[in-house]
Amino acid sequence: MRASLAVVVVAASATAVLAGTVAHQPMIAVLVPLTAGGFVYIAAADLIPELQHDRSLRALVVQTGLISCGIAVMALLTLVD
Repeated sequence: MRASLAVVVVAASATAVLAGTVAHQPMIAVLVPLTAGGFVYIAAADLIPELQHDRSLRALVVQTGLISCGIAVMALLTLVD
């Protein structure tokens, strides 16, 4: 099931890029967040359960730091225009 979802997400990404090239901004404003949401879902469904196996303080600090860095990168990318 997860593999088929991954295929759908990749297809949606390609559709977003192609539609964005043709329709420009209005289509990009709708399709890109939907595609990003699909990737976030996959990350949450696949990665977060794996992170819960290691319950040490070091692992918690590393995971929290990396997740925070990812959020910071996404926030900085919103500033790029």
